[in-house]
Amino acid sequence: MGSATVRHVRTCKWLDWENNSCRVDSVMTAGSRRIEGVYFTSASPHGELALVNVMQGDSLLIDTRSGAVRATLPAQTSVKEWCGDAELVVSPLVKDTDATGEFGGSHLVHLWIEHGTEVHRSTVYQGPRHVPRVLCGPEHTVALALSTIREGPPIDLFRWSADQGLQLVETWPGEIQGGSASDLVLSWTPAGRPDWCARSRPYSLDTCVPPPRPAVP
Repeated sequence: MGSATVRHVRTCKWLDWENNSCRVDSVMTAGSRRIEGVYFTSASPHGELALVNVMQGDSLLIDTRSGAVRATLPAQTSVKEWCGDAELVVSPLVKDTDATGEFGGSHLVHLWIEHGTEVHRSTVYQGPRHVPRVLCGPEHTVALALSTIREGPPIDLFRWSADQGLQLVETWPGEIQGGSASDLVLSWTPAGRPDWCARSRPYSLDTCVPPPRPAVP
């Protein structure tokens, strides 16, 4: 993982022949920093940064070369998309509703590290809808699809930027025939506009169908 290493250490109590007391701890070493209790990591494309989740405490965005903490995030934050080695979209954990156990909503945050140390942090989306697809775009923009938790309609395509916020691009007409929002494939046009299509079954045919659109006269 870039310049960092993760080592798994197995420890047992003395004379524990049945291994009932044994446990495996993962330890990350990055530069001079040692992080214990690691249970999940996600590295940037070239391994220069890594999001590290630990058993207890906040999630950390680590420079794998120096061990410097570039950002501290809520515990159990996950990566939705790496946009490069200095930019990513993360999803802090949103707990389900306590009383009913229903889906608690989604939370997306865009992080961009400028000049190696200056962290720009912005909320992309925080609300009750499911986010089945995210795609990084040019000049620190993000394309994302929003749907219901069951990945049905309404299914909307949005463009996000820090200066303009969330902008609706298109709504998929009704249901995705033969599929759901998890079949969506996001892309960007040469003009910098988000676009989308839905993979059709069987997937082996590698066919992606755009939404039905009115014919242009």
